[in-house]
Parts: sequence; structure tokens; C-alpha cells
Amino acid sequence: MRIVIKEHTVIESHPDSAHEDLRLDHPFPRLVEYCNSLDLESMDQKEHSHTPWIVIVYKYLQKWKESHDGNAPKNYKEKLLFKEFIKQGIRSNKEGFPLDEENFDEAVKSVNTALVPSSMPSVVRKLFEDPCCSNLDAESSSFWILVRAVKEFVDNEGKDLLPLRGTIPDMTADSTRYIQLQHVYHGQADDDVAVVTEKVRKIEQSIAKEEPVDTLNMPPPNYDNCISDHDIKLFCKNAAFLRIFRSRSLAEEYNNKTANLQEIDELLIKTEDIHYLLSVHAISNIATPAVRDVFDKEFSPHTLRKTLQMNMGTLHNLKRQKHINLEDWKLLFDNRKSSPLNSAHFDLRLMVLLLRNIASFDIVNSLPEPTNKSKDADLSRIHYYRNLIAHNHGRMSNEDLVQSVKDLMEVAKRLRSMPMNSSSVEKQLWIDQFDSPDKLTQAVKGTRKPRYVIVLLSILYPIRKCQFPSV
Repeated sequence: MRIVIKEHTVIESHPDSAHEDLRLDHPFPRLVEYCNSLDLESMDQKEHSHTPWIVIVYKYLQKWKESHDGNAPKNYKEKLLFKEFIKQGIRSNKEGFPLDEENFDEAVKSVNTALVPSSMPSVVRKLFEDPCCSNLDAESSSFWILVRAVKEFVDNEGKDLLPLRGTIPDMTADSTRYIQLQHVYHGQADDDVAVVTEKVRKIEQSIAKEEPVDTLNMPPPNYDNCISDHDIKLFCKNAAFLRIFRSRSLAEEYNNKTANLQEIDELLIKTEDIHYLLSVHAISNIATPAVRDVFDKEFSPHTLRKTLQMNMGTLHNLKRQKHINLEDWKLLFDNRKSSPLNSAHFDLRLMVLLLRNIASFDIVNSLPEPTNKSKDADLSRIHYYRNLIAHNHGRMSNEDLVQSVKDLMEVAKRLRSMPMNSSSVEKQLWIDQFDSPDKLTQAVKGTRKPRYVIVLLSILYPIRKCQFPSV
């Protein structure tokens, strides 16, 4: 089946890997003013533990920049140091033990995504460079008029940034300050929409003036406000996710000379995709078997069902807190099955959950210090990278992805009690022969053969079975 369409535009594409548009690297005046109005040092404990994590990251980012020539944390090591810097802000009780401040934990966990540089998506930049954007006329669709208006905003008021999306994620905070922070982002987004709206109206008027005079004395078309304010606001909110699809005609389909070989070559495989596939492969085929070894040592298959029954109260609380879903619960307490229950029945997430809450391993959500190579720390590393890779596809830097693969392989070597089976050894040797994923990328792209990509995917095939439900 072939789809033949000259042009199909999409405004609300709903991408899976979209990150929040927080602009902490380019804070707008409203955000700066609001964050500076809050003083963490003078707050009582309740206020301190309910300050939105966006404010916390902003304040510690400013302190970091003061001692780093105005630069934000860029690489993996700097981000680790920045996370530890934020942790220092957690208050302690009279005995010197850190208090439970969930907002600071959220700030630490959000560092990687919050510090993703605000930049122009390449897809949107290509739209700005499209002839349909620069050559507007009476036949231009509202989509291209809006693209042109947003481009003018980016080139001027936006300072190479798109209109602010204006939304913030859920977080631990008191209602008053969360709503205040919402108003900060909503207000800036509304200001950006107002600027774009003004540009849209000017473009509409310009097109109307250029309309040729009708020799039949018909009234000229009215372009005033033909694009509604609602549509402009929706367009600005989704400006980072604009998509356009164009297909070739049937005549071009059957003409080999019109095939775009360069585009086909570029679509075969991308560097960031290779890095992501390798990181998921490391979770699924290297880290997960290591956790299975630990799990089966801790929970004998012959007594696991009895152990689960003895800890049903703890597991029920986890179910109530939505850490265990209905499918997990049926798996754990399916009394219809008489065969022994073992790690083969569980995914990585559930094994870590049971080790953490029943076996009492000290598995934390943050990344342990590199010098800590205890079993608890190694399980924490696997738990951390599993969540990071699962929930941040498209938002992790290549450097972070490469580091995650290296760390997971080192952890697996320490945790595994028996040698890997031959197929696993072959896979690991296949990865180890490259000093870095960059060399792997060069090897893949250097062949220019789709068959090589198929080989790569066949090696990584088990990632299809790697499910990542929310923790």
C-alpha cells in the first residue's frame, strides 16, 4: 500500500519522549524574580520541605555557575557533583541525620532532564527553512502562516527559542507556591502567545494587500483574524512538536532516478539510537541476569511463595502506594499454580522492589558514589539506570548513555556468581571490541549496508521483551 499525499501537517503530534520546557538554562524575568523572592535559609522546616524542586534546582544552579565561570553542569561527572551539591541542602535533625525532604529528592532525580539545553528542534528549524514558510501568498495554509509568525518570534523576541510551553510537572509542594509557579509559567507563555498573535495579524494583513485586484469587481477576501486566537495559542504550545509529511507521486515512486538515496541512508541508523539500544541491551541482557543471581540466592524458589505470604502486609502497602500493579499482584499470589516461583517469573523492576522491601537491601533511588562498590550500591546503580533509561528516552545525552553502559557492565561483573553463558559472552565481547560507541557508530555507518543494521538489531533483539512500567 502506498500513501500519496502532497503535504500533511501535524500540530499536536504527542511525542513520547518530550521533556518539560522549564528554561532553567535560559530563565525568563518572571522566573528569576519569583525564585529570587524565596529564601531557603530563612524558611521553617515545613516551608523548606515543600519548596518546588524547580526553585531548588534554579537556586543551586546559580550558586554552581558562580564557581564555574557561569557554566552549568555539562557532562556526566559534573552532573553527579551537582546532584551532591543539591543534597547538601537537605536539613538534618538534632541527631545529625538528614530529614526526609522529598522535594530535594525530586530535585536530584530531575537534574538530568532539567538541565537538557533549551534548543530548537531540528525538525522545526527545517520548517523555518522551507520555501513554504518564506514565500507566503493567498494560497498559503494557516499552518505556514503560523510557522512564519513563530519564526519571526524566534529570530527576535524569542532569542532563538520557541514560545514557552507554559506547563510544569507535578511535584511535592504546598498548593500556594505550586499555583504561584504555575502562574509564572502561564504568564510568560501568554506573553509569548500575544507577540506571536500580533505577528500573525500583520502577516494576514500583508497577504490581503498583495491579493491581486479582481477584474469582476468581487469583494476582496477578508484575511483579518482568519486564524483564531485559540489556534494560535495551541500552535505556540506545540511549536516544538510540529511535523510535516510529504510523499512522492505514483510516477515518482516508479522512477528510480527520483529516489532520495541520501535521505534513505540517513534514516537507516543514528548515533543516538545506537547508544540508546546499547543502554537498553545492557539493562535487559547484562544487568537483569546479574540481579536474577542475587534474587535467587536471597529467595529460594522452594520457599518464595511462603516468604511472599509472610510479607503480604508489606506488599499490600506497596500495592496501595501503586508500586505494585494488579498484574504484579496476580503474579505474586496466584495460588492456582503449584510450581515453584522464581526470578524467571519477574522483570527487573519487580525483583528490585522485592529485594528492597523484603530482603532489606539498602537500594536507593540516586546514583551511589563511584567508590562505593558494595552489593547494595551495585543494585542501586542498576535501579537508577533502569529508571533513567526507561523514562528519559530522547532526553539523555550520548555521554550519559555511554557511561550507563560502562557502569552496568562493571556492576554485572561484580554481581554475577557464575560465568555468563556463551551467547551472552559473545554479545559482551562484541560490545567490548569497541573502545566507545562512537567507533561502533562509525563501523555501522561505514558499511552503508542495511544488512549490517539487521545484524545489529538481531543482536539486540531481546530488548523487545524489556518492559518498562512506571516505578
